[in-house]
Amino acid sequence: MERYICIWVLCCDCEPKTNAAHPIKQKIVGPDLSGLKDKQGSLFFLQFCETSKNPQGGWVEYWWPKVGEKKASRKITYVLNVPGTKYQVGAGVYDETLDVAALAQLIR
Repeated sequence: MERYICIWVLCCDCEPKTNAAHPIKQKIVGPDLSGLKDKQGSLFFLQFCETSKNPQGGWVEYWWPKVGEKKASRKITYVLNVPGTKYQVGAGVYDETLDVAALAQLIR
């Protein structure tokens, strides 16, 4: 199975809530992403922001297209607040086998 991993910078404390840097999808840097939904209707960007408030960050599962594809695939992203800044870092991987509950145990 191929795994696609991407790391980017979010700004949950900015107005609008947006990505501050993204290596692949430049069109999602700058615009308000607070209303962005995945194919199942989840407001996953807001979930990133909430999850990043946890002292050790956390995992968010959502459906997002792989690079060059239109069809959404299951993606799991770890988000963490960058101390002393208004930024958060996200690192996501497309993997059908990862268990979010098991991953959450790793950061406890």
